[in-house]
Amino acid sequence: MNRKEVNFLLLWSYLLINLASTCREKTVITCPTTEEKWQEASLRKNCSSCTTSNVHVYHCVANENGHLIEVCTNSIFLQEVCPYYDSVGKMLQMGKACTRCPPRYSSTNVYNYSECFPPQVSHHSGGIRKYCMEKSYLLSTLMILWVIFRY
Repeated sequence: MNRKEVNFLLLWSYLLINLASTCREKTVITCPTTEEKWQEASLRKNCSSCTTSNVHVYHCVANENGHLIEVCTNSIFLQEVCPYYDSVGKMLQMGKACTRCPPRYSSTNVYNYSECFPPQVSHHSGGIRKYCMEKSYLLSTLMILWVIFRY
């Protein structure tokens, strides 16, 4: 393999890793509670890059363990219940009863119902995980640049 081929493969691998990380579940401390903040988070998460069908959309919901996560997945309609993300089945499910939720609503409007967001106990694990992820991206970027410019 020549130098250009190696550089191309390294750059391509790096881009695929970053794309995959965008589409993965991400633990968060809080979820957006307004339409404006939901839209901002949706743009940042960029779920349209996760699929070619544009079916996956941004969600911030609890998972089966009660942790809040941001995830790109299909929306569902709910009936007086909160959604939760089943990380084994990789899909939203109908969760606990919601006294303030309307009889029928889209999971993409869950930000209107604070009852659906359980209080988060530990604020440190998410921050540490985010710090470690940012460090790993920085290190992988530096390593790729070092290999590219080394030749």
